[in-house]
Amino acid sequence: MNHGVDVPPSSTPTVAFIHGTESGAGIALGQKLMAADGAANFRVVLAAPRKLASTLAEADRVGLFAALTLPLRRHRLWHVIAAALGRAELDARQAIAADVDIGWAPPSVDEARAAGALILVAEDNRTNQIAIKRPLDQRGYAHEMADNGAIALSMYRSGSYGLLLTDFHMPEMDGFQLTAAIRKHEEGGDRRLPIVALTADALPGTEQQCLSAGMDGYLTKPIDSKALTGALAKWLPQAQALRRPASDAAADTAAPGAPIAGRPAAPKPAVPAIDPQILDLARLSETFGGLDGAAREFIAGFVADVPRMIRAIETALTASNSTKARDAAHALKGAARSTGAVRLGQIASDIQDCLDSDDMETAAMLASLLAQTHAELRDATHQLIA
Repeated sequence: MNHGVDVPPSSTPTVAFIHGTESGAGIALGQKLMAADGAANFRVVLAAPRKLASTLAEADRVGLFAALTLPLRRHRLWHVIAAALGRAELDARQAIAADVDIGWAPPSVDEARAAGALILVAEDNRTNQIAIKRPLDQRGYAHEMADNGAIALSMYRSGSYGLLLTDFHMPEMDGFQLTAAIRKHEEGGDRRLPIVALTADALPGTEQQCLSAGMDGYLTKPIDSKALTGALAKWLPQAQALRRPASDAAADTAAPGAPIAGRPAAPKPAVPAIDPQILDLARLSETFGGLDGAAREFIAGFVADVPRMIRAIETALTASNSTKARDAAHALKGAARSTGAVRLGQIASDIQDCLDSDDMETAAMLASLLAQTHAELRDATHQLIA
């Protein structure tokens, strides 16, 4: 577009799109446009590659109407245009802006620890570990993972962390016991570790339950990207200055001749059409930022692990051990929902509800549906993960 700043007066909004490929240039042009005479109804939208994450974030701070990542996604583009013309709520803008906070690389664990900005994640389910690790990496937050509450407590006592994200239900020590132990350890001191729960059981009263236990809040699984971004900004603000654009980190660590941001990438494999009740690809894309190789590997790992989780439910039911059956159903529910396996997750949730009501008979009937539902998922995802 013309880089001049003469803006014709108009009583209706005018939307200007800036294609920003150089750090800072698009921001500077946008500011000139907004400062020009007759720009009262001017709406400036910046579109830039994800590698310019810092530029995209700066767009919001300087007052540009919206920032979009390239390549453009049609539904987000239409939302911005509609909001600019006054035909949509500005909440649509905020939903788009949330995507700006990915595209970062985390500092080293040692650097984050020294700054009090290292996250400790307590989560026993392997699928859920990956589902939280990826968005933390994308947002530039260094973290360490503990497989249960007892391990997390040991790591807490020997390390220095700025935030704890903990699952509710874990073997050996659950999230509530872990929180109680940490709060007891803090007694008499002047430092309080922020603790945010991760739970697939967001029921009425969950927030008060967390607060009463000494936690500071909770996030529901599957993790909502906007909620995660907000929680990290609120409870770990000191970490944001340590982040750097992922493209810079990739350039620093790439082997000679390896592709990095700005160079042509290999063609992406086609995405097969899948019933969203079997696998919600939108859920997967939100976690991974797209259906890349890591997302496909994640799905393959989950599909391969489901039979083990089904056997755990069936074995416990056969032994009339409702507690173990309930824990196994809960684990499958959380993993399936984090993956986007909607139908499988719903059946596991129904089994858990039955066991919470001491209805073993209905739980066993529902459990008999798990194998065929897994087969349905396996067949539907064969092309995706082949």
